[in-house]
Amino acid sequence: MRGMARCWRGVVQQQVGLGLGLLGAADVAERYCGLYRRLRGATEELFGQQAAFLGALGRGFAGALLQLPFLTALHASERFARYLDGKIQELGGAAGSTGLLQQLLEPFVVFSGLEIAHTFEHFYRLYLGDRLLAQGPSWLEGAVLEQLGLCFPRRFPQQMLRDLAESEELQRRFRLFQLQERDRRLLEPGAESPEHEVSGAGWGPPCSPRGPELPPCPRTQAPGEAAEVTVLALSPRCWPVSPLCRMAEPGRFFPAALSSPLGAFAAFCGQSQSWAGARPRGLQWTWLGRAELRFGACVLHVSTLQMFVLLRFNGAEVAVESLLQATGLPAELLQQALAPLTEARGPADRGPGASSRSSGRQLRLLPRQRYLRAERAESGALERKRNVLCCLLSRILKAEKRLHIDNLVFRVLAACQKGELGPGLQFPSFCCHSVDVLSCVLHLLNQGYLRRQEERPHVLEYVPDESPAPPSSQAQPPVAFQTVEIKTAPSPAAAERRQTFSTFR
Repeated sequence: MRGMARCWRGVVQQQVGLGLGLLGAADVAERYCGLYRRLRGATEELFGQQAAFLGALGRGFAGALLQLPFLTALHASERFARYLDGKIQELGGAAGSTGLLQQLLEPFVVFSGLEIAHTFEHFYRLYLGDRLLAQGPSWLEGAVLEQLGLCFPRRFPQQMLRDLAESEELQRRFRLFQLQERDRRLLEPGAESPEHEVSGAGWGPPCSPRGPELPPCPRTQAPGEAAEVTVLALSPRCWPVSPLCRMAEPGRFFPAALSSPLGAFAAFCGQSQSWAGARPRGLQWTWLGRAELRFGACVLHVSTLQMFVLLRFNGAEVAVESLLQATGLPAELLQQALAPLTEARGPADRGPGASSRSSGRQLRLLPRQRYLRAERAESGALERKRNVLCCLLSRILKAEKRLHIDNLVFRVLAACQKGELGPGLQFPSFCCHSVDVLSCVLHLLNQGYLRRQEERPHVLEYVPDESPAPPSSQAQPPVAFQTVEIKTAPSPAAAERRQTFSTFR
């Protein structure tokens, strides 16, 4: 039975390797999932539901994914994350989507413990952030994380959902504080009843050492009503936000009805931190909010940046150059926001019958995020970062001969914090996580540059480039080599043992 399972694993790995040769295709994610379903069906048809052969199926996929070059795996990870983003949005309102969700996610569970899990998590949280900010948290996102939780080594997606819950609790306390302050003012002698109350404003993710990043975002209101504003204060540790999306001061771009609640929320956060004895942290606002605006009889669902553009159009037509000068944003980012507004069904459409086409409709004009340019820009940085960590690991182990994995990770993290990355390696800011180091350790183990001691598997040794020749009883004539490079192909038995690390203690 064991030999048959090993043979089936080899067959699966060969088939997957041939299928992954088409990773340059645009529909690589669909091809990958279709290949998994076909091989899963063949496994059940031949061997039934025997756990040994189902495990061999997963190990075969894992073995093929381990052989992917880093850049190839990086591009494939972005396409996998984009594919899941579209499918999850389709399942959002579908009835009985639990079974469909399990079938959708099953091909990606094999990423757990592999190098590709790190890059997959990197791109998945980009699309997850867009979904959470546009639609809010849902049971579907939690169900996805229950099945794919082990595929996210840093647990950033789980932290993002937890961060949303904490932000909603902070918003609830802010509203309660507003009510208490209004009651206190009403009880003061000579106090007059306020004409209206505005409750506070903005969706936004964080990514700054200054603290949470929050962008403004009002909801739909009838004429004469005050704008309803909500603030999400999100942690910069887990939410990915480009520095280009940060907003200097909301009061410069929006009227007092929208900007004053943001100032009240910032003051409340400062008071709450001082009451708790914590060091006050500043709030960094962003353009990544969401808004609902009325355009005649139509309701527009737009981003904060798009809302700013439309509010500028209330007075007169505005040139793109003036918007660039007012916001200080790159032209590419502004054009991405303008594209849905100026297309045939957008509010800035000047074509005949444009107003009648959009009358009484709910228009979602949020710009569709595609992280292709981010993928190309970050691929070189991610590859260079991994190369630097691999060189640092090799240099430390060459000097120490052998080290415990915990000690090795500590040494690498300490060297990164001190900037001691090696001769000729200069980085203005180089930060890494223990998961990054463990990923590079797995890569070096799989490539044969490191090995684990059999009696002490948590101790790593560096494998020298030149192995000594085995002793021989007969005298052999001396042999001269110009270049010696020995690479040992992994045996099937050795390839079956996947190198994994649990969280180090």
